[in-house]
Amino acid sequence: MGESQGRIDTQKLAMTLAVTLIAGVMLWQAGDFPDRVALFPIAITTIILVLGIADLLRILRPAVMPGAAARAVSTDGMAQEAGAPRATSMAGAIAWFLGLIIPTLLVGFLIAVPVYMALSLRLQGKHSWRTVAISVVAVWSVIYFIFVGLLNLPLYDGLLL
Repeated sequence: MGESQGRIDTQKLAMTLAVTLIAGVMLWQAGDFPDRVALFPIAITTIILVLGIADLLRILRPAVMPGAAARAVSTDGMAQEAGAPRATSMAGAIAWFLGLIIPTLLVGFLIAVPVYMALSLRLQGKHSWRTVAISVVAVWSVIYFIFVGLLNLPLYDGLLL
């Protein structure tokens, strides 16, 4: 309803604004950390902040540009026909978020993130297992190589490991 009728979806706006503001505060707080400690939080929160601002601009676009709502309807229709991932409810989004946070706390970053990514690609994105496996191995390798191998930064191991 929201964007397709020229109105802003207030739920999306509120959630995106909250995440973007939290990332901004975290980025500001990381400035007080020692250089080696601050590298990981600054890298992650900078990415979240940039993507959050881009998403805020996308959400606010129908209010600023009157013709944007009509174009959004036509492109959304094309995306649905092209087999785009299905929409997720607020409860579903919260469940997916907790599905990342809780396993990360329990088993650590290097196990939880690839498993979460595999499930997300397979269940939400409807990708083949081959694509999922290649993507997960590639992302895990890059994360491990950059943070553990190159920068020698330990990643969170989890409460159980």
